[in-house]
Parts: sequence; C-alpha cells; structure tokens
Amino acid sequence: MKKGDKQKNRVTTTGDDNTVLVEDTVSPDYERGGLGHAIALLGLSEPDSMLDVPTDFDLVSLIRKGLRKKALDAMMAHLDITATDMARILHTSDRTMRRYTDNTVLNPEQSERLLELARLFAHGLNVFGSRSRLRRWMNGPVQSLGGQKPIDLLDTSVGVNLVDDILGRIEYGIVA
Repeated sequence: MKKGDKQKNRVTTTGDDNTVLVEDTVSPDYERGGLGHAIALLGLSEPDSMLDVPTDFDLVSLIRKGLRKKALDAMMAHLDITATDMARILHTSDRTMRRYTDNTVLNPEQSERLLELARLFAHGLNVFGSRSRLRRWMNGPVQSLGGQKPIDLLDTSVGVNLVDDILGRIEYGIVA
C-alpha cells in the first residue's frame, strides 16, 4: 500500500440492546483530517465534485453553486448527527430540511457551513481515531468550552473555530 492510500478495517461490536454496531477504523498510514477526508464525509466522489478541486478558489466556486442535499445526508449518516441538530447548525427548520429532495441544491451559506463541518469532523476523526470516540466527545461537556458540548457550538463559524482549536490542542497534547 502506498502512503496516502486509505485502508479501512471494520470492527463489529454488539450494543447494549443487542444491535450490531459497525465501526470503520482507518489505518494510521492514511492521513486524515484534510480536505480529502472532508470530501469523503460529504460523499462527494464524482469529477464534478470537490475531488478535482485544485485550489481554494475552486472551493469558493463550488460553495457558490451549492452542494446537493446528498452531501448533507452523507455527512449526517457518517457522523450520526440528527436532522434536528443539523437543521439548527444550518440555520433552517427541521421541517424545511425534510422537504429537500436528493437533488435540492443547498444555498451558499449552508454549503459553506457543511464544508466547514466536514473539515472539522475530518480533523476530529484524525484526533480521536474513530467515529464513536469523536461522537462521544462532541456530545459531552468540555471544560475548555465552558462546560458546553462541542456540537452545540457548531451553528457559528466562531464556534466551529473554537472546537477546531480544542481538537488541535488535544492532537498536540496541550491540556484542553
């Protein structure tokens, strides 16, 4: 395997209620946390998506065009975010979001927030190593955030930056 190639391993466990939980873990050789991993979280893999976006200017263009709801659904599925939480984060109502079809194009503000979240969660997966650990951290109070849950701060860019900063501190062993 070449450096940078993604190697997934599936770990299967049984939950308290006898449901089967499947967790994808990624080889440490696969550098996570970057734009490529964020793209994967959004489920974008077609040439007209972000995989062939060579510059930040192209990202700006993509955001202005808007991401499709399919990217939103992929993000919610990967990260186990409820529709209610995602609606709050995107500043829309749960009811409005449920009316979106797969081909609905999100507005530029929603598209940009979704890309910010994908980058943040890619960074979080790099730091914590698994979705379940990241989810647990995102949904629990964090002392460095004044006892707030990180997920409750994701409705603003400043909040996303605060959470990303804490992830960076954890990543580099600085007391967070």
